[in-house]
Formats: sequence, C-alpha cells, structure tokens
Amino acid sequence: LRSSTYRITNHDYTIIEDADAIVRRLEDAITIAQTLAHLHVDTGMDYRARTRAGTQWATQCGRLHAVACGHPNLRRRAAADTALTRVMERVGLDPTHRPDRSRACDPVWWRRYLHRAARPLIEQTWTQIHPTGVRWVSPDARVRRAEQDARTDQWLRETQIVDRATGEVVSLAEIAARRPQRQKAELLAIGAGICRVAAAQGQIPMLLTLTAPAHMHPTTSAGGWRRENTQWDGSTPRDMHLWIRRRWRRVTRRARRHGVRYYIRAVEPHEDGSTHWHVLAWIPAGETQWLESALREIYEADDPVGDPDRYRYGVKIDSIDGGVEGAIAYVSKTVAYISKDVEPAEMAEAVAKAEWASTWRIRRFQTSHGRI
Repeated sequence: LRSSTYRITNHDYTIIEDADAIVRRLEDAITIAQTLAHLHVDTGMDYRARTRAGTQWATQCGRLHAVACGHPNLRRRAAADTALTRVMERVGLDPTHRPDRSRACDPVWWRRYLHRAARPLIEQTWTQIHPTGVRWVSPDARVRRAEQDARTDQWLRETQIVDRATGEVVSLAEIAARRPQRQKAELLAIGAGICRVAAAQGQIPMLLTLTAPAHMHPTTSAGGWRRENTQWDGSTPRDMHLWIRRRWRRVTRRARRHGVRYYIRAVEPHEDGSTHWHVLAWIPAGETQWLESALREIYEADDPVGDPDRYRYGVKIDSIDGGVEGAIAYVSKTVAYISKDVEPAEMAEAVAKAEWASTWRIRRFQTSHGRI
C-alpha cells in the first residue's frame, strides 16, 4: 500500500492518492470505533438508545458500588471496587472522590456523558473516513440536531408556567420564540459597549484572523476545490481551538504592556469544520506594527515544517472602515449568526455552525472582559 509509479505498455500511471495517509485515517477510525464500543455506543444509536445505555451503565455501577461497600465477603468487595475503579477511570471520574462515585451511579450523568462523548467521536469518524463529505458538520450531526430540536419544541409546547397568585399561564414555547432576539440584543449590547469605551480612549479597531497550521486541516482548497489533505495529522476542531487559544494568551500578556486591553473574539468553522478565530482588537495608535510582528512571532513558533510562507494566510490583519460604527456593524453580523437571528436562506448554515460549536464544546463569542 505505497504510492508508486507503474510502467504499463510504455505509459506511466501514478497513484495520486497517498495510500499511507488512507491507511492511517482508517486505523484512526477503527480506534475511534473501538472507543465507542467500550462504552456500548455505536455511531448508529440515537438519543433514546444512548439514554438506555446510560441507564444500564448506572445500574451496573450502582450494583458494583453496593457490593464494594456492604458485601460480607472481602474478596468480592475488593473485586467489585477494582471493577468500579476501572469504569470510573475510563470515563474520567476520580475513584477516590465520593461525589464522583455518586455520579457513576446516576443515570442522568451517564446519559449526558455518553451524549457528550459520542458526538465528537462520531464527527471524528466522519472526518477520518470522508473528510470532503463534511460541510461544517457531518450529515449525522445535521439529523441529530433536527431530532433534538424537534424533542425540545415538543417539550416547550407541552410545558407551561402558572403564576399561582394571579392565575396567569405562560407557554414556554412563546418565551423560547423570543430567545434569539434577546440573545442578539444582549451580545450586541456587550460588544457595542466595549467598542464605544475603546473608541473614547482614542484606540482604533483592527480585525485579526487567526488560523491553525495547514497540517491540522483535514482538507485543502488549493486549486479552487476541496480535496483531502494528505499531511493532516488527525487534529480535531477542538485541538485547533486549543492550539490558537494557548498562543492567544501569550499575545494578550504582551499586549497589555502596549495598551491593548479591549477585544472581541468570535470562533467560526471553515467549511470542512476547521477552527479559525476572528478577533476585533482595539489598538492604540502607533502599535499596529508591533502587534503584527508579535502575532507572527508567536503563531509561527514551534513550526515543525519550517516553511516561511506557511502563515501567509494563517495570520491576517485588516483595518475596519467606519471606526466605531464599522466595528459595531461587524459585531452585529457576528452575533446574528450566533443567535440564529438570520434570514431564512442563511438559517441552515447558522444551525450547522451552532451544532458544530455544541459538538466540540467551543464558546463562539467572548470578550476581553470574560474568560476564554
């Protein structure tokens, strides 16, 4: 299974696809499937099936806990405690922590854990096997999101809030219908407030686009169309997000000494699910050159490839026209997608990006006045 050239009837036929990369992706997909199998979860299970699996795990852990705590036979107590410890360590619980032992016997905790653990593994399997078939998220994630929204809508329609003093009845469906507008107004108020405070101090807005290295992307768009990236190292969108975030913290530590204290960060996926950041930073006059050099120094450090042109598009700095009004307009466009308060034609993309952020547990909107 190696790339090579064969001479057949005086013609050269070259295998374009890197066979080693295909084998590596399939091996990774098998490893992910084995991880799901250890949890008694497979890619075809729906939400209700995972709920039943969580109940079974909680029941088994509860029985082991009961034997480990109260069985008269010391050998059986030790064996049950050892088995329970293995299960808890596999799912990231501390066997010596009493609340974690209670969680291991709770079906609600198991349901949430299996749902949270299975979703990124299923997405990673899709990316390993068919990276060009992922458009923000896999088709499985789109179906899963639609089913989840349907369950939520049904629960909202069937649930009401009653004021016992006045007898007023309020439907949760009516409250939830106004949530996108409220969320958009809240985020826009926070972003606009930061923009006005920074502008009052004489700072200018700059738009920073930060992208993970090329070897972390499952596909490449070289030539104008998406194709598989043979240099992909198997990184997930969560890995890319953490890679960018670790270096951004180093940037902010330096930036405070140069008067850079206000920024708004938005995390967005590329079409193949790769993570990139848009940071609206307010820079004191005269510090823009320093910021660009600091970004390139920090984000190009630890470069295993050593290609000087690799970050030609990885770190991009643009000015924003219109000053504070232009900055607020950009924030408004960003929060509209996050709150899904968009036109019907853009709703599918907004829903897919919301499912992407939920699957990989990535906060999409953050400011300099909050944690990242």
